[in-house]
Amino acid sequence: MPISLIKMKIDGITHEGWGVARLDGMAVFVEGAIPGETVMAGITEKGRYFMRARAQEVLEPSEYRAVPFCPHYGECGGCNLQHVTYEGQLAFKRRMVEDAFRRLGGIKEPDVLPVLGMEDPMGYRNKAEFRVWKSGTGVYSLGFRMRNSHAAVAITECRVLQDGILEAARFAVEEMNDSLKGEYLGTRHMVVRANPEGKLMVTLVSSEPAGSPHRKLAMKLLEKVPMATSVYHCFNRSRFGEVLQGGFTLLAGLDKLTFGISGSSFDASPRSFLQVNSRQVGLLYETAAGFAGIKDDDDVLDVFSGMGTIALMLAKRARKALGIELNGFAVADARASATKNGIDNAYFIAGLAEEVISSDEVKAFGARVAVLDPPRAGCAPGLVRALVESAVERISYVSCDPATLARDVSLLISGGFDLRKVQPVDMFPHTSHIETVISLSRADV
Repeated sequence: MPISLIKMKIDGITHEGWGVARLDGMAVFVEGAIPGETVMAGITEKGRYFMRARAQEVLEPSEYRAVPFCPHYGECGGCNLQHVTYEGQLAFKRRMVEDAFRRLGGIKEPDVLPVLGMEDPMGYRNKAEFRVWKSGTGVYSLGFRMRNSHAAVAITECRVLQDGILEAARFAVEEMNDSLKGEYLGTRHMVVRANPEGKLMVTLVSSEPAGSPHRKLAMKLLEKVPMATSVYHCFNRSRFGEVLQGGFTLLAGLDKLTFGISGSSFDASPRSFLQVNSRQVGLLYETAAGFAGIKDDDDVLDVFSGMGTIALMLAKRARKALGIELNGFAVADARASATKNGIDNAYFIAGLAEEVISSDEVKAFGARVAVLDPPRAGCAPGLVRALVESAVERISYVSCDPATLARDVSLLISGGFDLRKVQPVDMFPHTSHIETVISLSRADV
């Protein structure tokens, strides 16, 4: 049944990168449309308070409209802003942060600095999670999750990936279809990570325990893919949720992949969290450390410290740093990295942030400065309350979600903090995602 098209004027943008129009007083979120444009769009979903639509024809294009550079654009669920010039992407991301602070943070005139973008916004991703599936004819295919679907789309190129990542994954699938044909690996996903030098860690995510076919494939990868240095197996029978959950087995090669970040060296395992943009991560963390205003007699908390990337940077500037992290594997990695880098004033505690921060040990630490880098869900209410009640005077907050950031900022302001700076940093070109660093300090400091 053909969709009837409606003429719409786009005057806003959502955090997903969709244009926003008004129809009979109701907000319409229009996929593929850019603020300032007039489009013909078809309604795809009608809700009680909003509608969704898809742009079918652009009548008056924006100055920021671009021709997508990828043949898979529109199908692949990865990039969703390729139809916008990079200049336009940075402008719209700044607007997304401003809108979130106004609507959700209650800040009428947020002073958001221009986004710190990339000189070359291609080939920046150091990690990819591929889908692997077998057709009815027994042939394995490789691709990414399809946009707005749990299905997958086969891909032949990806220009946002660091060199070598796609090539290694394609080689593995070719081997599965050739030398390993007839052997069951149960592989559903493949995760490939690259360090700045281009060395690769490949993880085969399988519904079958590690066995001879997996080891054969691992040895082939190390033999034929020059930059591959390690191959892991992850035993995961779950069809949904986190890909890298379950038991890990090193099939071949080195057990860690080394990354240099802001003057320190970190050894990453498949479980380790790292920012996916190796070329911007130093800028992001230097901004966060700078916003914290650290002095050499400060004691600093790094909340959600992960494998210690920020904590070790802070320790070089402060008297001492204490990292709080829920993931025990990450805490072990952080302690090992501190030893490797000869940093003896960085300490790490494993536990839930909102519980650990109120412990006697953390209270005795007496930090005046805190750096927060939470997951997309932001800070739990208990953590915000604990920060307000603590001796912390200055906060530097790194966020990957403007909405949860604005919510938390509002609570911290209510608790006596003032917002000082808001700096977006583009870690994900050609997508609607944006990292933002803010600084807050006690109103009476």
